[in-house]
Amino acid sequence: MEQTRIGPEREGLVKQLNDIYMQSYYQIPLVERGTVSAHANTLQGVRINGWDSEMWNIAEWRR
Repeated sequence: MEQTRIGPEREGLVKQLNDIYMQSYYQIPLVERGTVSAHANTLQGVRINGWDSEMWNIAEWRR
């Protein structure tokens, strides 16, 4: 790929490599990002954390 100029030809090579990789190996997600959630405006202390559950700091929640 170092010898291929950036453009449609290189883009095609990258797509082919991606297809080969996706068809040949398994992917195991290591991280689950936070999901969409909501809380009341009157609830204080809520901090969204993409690495843990939505209620990871429930002890700090106050009204």
